Amino acid sequence: MILYKKLTTGTQKQTINNFIKHMNSGHPVIVLYYADWCGHCHEFKPIFDKTAKRILKHFKGDLSIYSIEDSLLQKLSRSNQFIENEIPGYPTVLYYSSTNDIASNKEMYSGERTSSELLKWIKNKSTLKRLKKNTQKNKQKRGRRVRNRNRTKRM
Repeated sequence: MILYKKLTTGTQKQTINNFIKHMNSGHPVIVLYYADWCGHCHEFKPIFDKTAKRILKHFKGDLSIYSIEDSLLQKLSRSNQFIENEIPGYPTVLYYSSTNDIASNKEMYSGERTSSELLKWIKNKSTLKRLKKNTQKNKQKRGRRVRNRNRTKRM
């Protein structure tokens, strides 16, 4: 199952607890750490959101994707060991692999800040599989099959 959540200062406690569970579950997690006051974040966050939505729409697999605002990060850092205050700058995208040793098994995204490059990096890191496309030809074929099936039932 692919999950995408945005965590900000107004996020409910249950959503934050779910994030903590995902981080401790041993499943792969990708996190965008950003700050509202950061100009680069204002440019990159829509690209990250677009990429996450593309993944939700076109892929299947086991991956959790989060975007976390810096003020919430400070609160999480105080209460949880796995989040470090050593984010080198904003925006930062980290991939936490599917192992339980989160602190040593993370990788920072350092590619271009484009949706296509970010998607390529995420696909290389995770086990996502592309969903079948619902092309017009496939829809027409399915429609013919349904009509043919209905004809045979009537006879």
